[in-house]
Amino acid sequence: MMKNFGKLLMVSLLVTIFIGSTYHQIPVNAKPSSQISIINPKPGSMIADILTVEIQVPNENLEYTLFIISISGQQEKFPLVSDEGGCFVNLDTRNFKNGNYYLYIVGKSKELFILDSDVLQIMIDNTQSSIKSDVKPAYVSSGNLIHLYLYADLQLNEVYAELENGIRLNLIFNQEASCWEENYFVPMTYLDRTYIVSFYAKDIHNKSIICPSSAFTICNAEPVIEFPPNKGQFIKSSTQISGYFRPGETVNLFKKIQNPTSPEEVKYQFLASTVTDSTGNWLIENIPLTKGINEFLVSNRKTNSERVLYPKQKTSIQYFPDGLIVLNYHDIQPKGGTYAKSKEAFELDMQYIQKNGFNPVSPTVFLNFLEGKAELPNKPVLITFDDGLKGVYQYAYPILKAYGYQAMLFIIVSRIDNNPDYLTWKEIYELQSSRVFSIESHTFNSHFFVDDENGRHAALVSYLTLPDGSIETNDQYKKRIIDDLNKSKEMIEEKLDKKVHFLSIPFGIGNQSLNVLLLQADFKGSFTSGGGVNPLPFNSWDIKRITILNTDDLDELIH
Repeated sequence: MMKNFGKLLMVSLLVTIFIGSTYHQIPVNAKPSSQISIINPKPGSMIADILTVEIQVPNENLEYTLFIISISGQQEKFPLVSDEGGCFVNLDTRNFKNGNYYLYIVGKSKELFILDSDVLQIMIDNTQSSIKSDVKPAYVSSGNLIHLYLYADLQLNEVYAELENGIRLNLIFNQEASCWEENYFVPMTYLDRTYIVSFYAKDIHNKSIICPSSAFTICNAEPVIEFPPNKGQFIKSSTQISGYFRPGETVNLFKKIQNPTSPEEVKYQFLASTVTDSTGNWLIENIPLTKGINEFLVSNRKTNSERVLYPKQKTSIQYFPDGLIVLNYHDIQPKGGTYAKSKEAFELDMQYIQKNGFNPVSPTVFLNFLEGKAELPNKPVLITFDDGLKGVYQYAYPILKAYGYQAMLFIIVSRIDNNPDYLTWKEIYELQSSRVFSIESHTFNSHFFVDDENGRHAALVSYLTLPDGSIETNDQYKKRIIDDLNKSKEMIEEKLDKKVHFLSIPFGIGNQSLNVLLLQADFKGSFTSGGGVNPLPFNSWDIKRITILNTDDLDELIH
């Protein structure tokens, strides 16, 4: 059962009353020169841990305050600080309950001259961390370099890491990669075991920030596999296998062979050998894959090779001779963000697709394939974007055009022309007319979560509590969803003079009941999340996509 839908109305009313009470304080002769623009976060953002709320300062003589309002109407406020022409506050959400919240900024002087921002909705979900640490490689031999990273969507002044032996390493901010990083040479004295690396950070107020720790494992006795990742899915017919071991040592590669008449009988067949380089890296290329599961093992010996000391001595991957990979981006920005790749990183993704023989599928070919009128190319990849944010027009569009690639863009229709972070209909018309993008639906206005005592639920697949306290009947639910779907289709089709065929389900959470409603609304398919390959033939409903985050590398995701 759902969080009281009436509370959404109540909070909207509270926000309106709050705004109204704010304006009652403005002197009659006070005329705001411009509105406050919130740079970060974006509307509808999923927030975890600590969030930097940043604004563009229209008037440097004002004091700015952040107000955050919960779905139940509780309100808290936090002062913003100025820094090099900007103004921000690091908002610690770890004591907040998961759910929907509304942000609002007020700028105020001693004379009560006030500027204000639009009300912005975000979702707090502390089941995941917005601060991520990493050590690469996770498995390494003594005498090699490891690389320490800290990713954080907030303003930090100092970041350092401490190893178990007490060594402290100060991390440097990499502007291009938008992360803090440093290297460490692992001495030859390190023994085979796992070592913990603790990370620490301070913000510009010198306040300590709790960061997650990471670890690395020393492997001197046996080689380990770094690529391909365990349980990876491939549409390429061959792979390279690479990893780490002691410099100048022999690495032997084996493949698991099962006796078809006796499945319990397992043997490993020798495939190839190589020798590690001066840094301990090794690589064996052009390993053919067979349809289904392929399990590989590495060892420093040819006899008694099945001795396994480390989990990463083995890897198991699945090969689909025929399958479709669907990539799901959200936004492209100069510096990137949690769900936004930088424009440089996005272009590297397109280069990876081009150089590795993947073939982007145009939306027209994809539709005709589903209708049985066309075949997919070898190693097909479908590129998609969700939401309809400005960066798609500003940065993704010219890059896709330069590479001759096409994509689908699923828009939240109610936000178009109504939010400065989202596209205008004029921009969307250009994208559709260029045929670089096919515009599809991401609902009209059902891209939000609702919460109740049983947890969090996506609005599109949930029964809501109505303002009178009753629960939606099945008929009321169906009508709400059908109305939303029809409205999204009708507006796109009217504005762009094109047919809408597909829905990207918000948050990737769908079900069979929703697919029935989509069919009634004349949709031909739906996209979810969940990642992985869609093996051919596949149903046009609940097509899996790989969600691309800022720190993701395509060479680790598609093969």
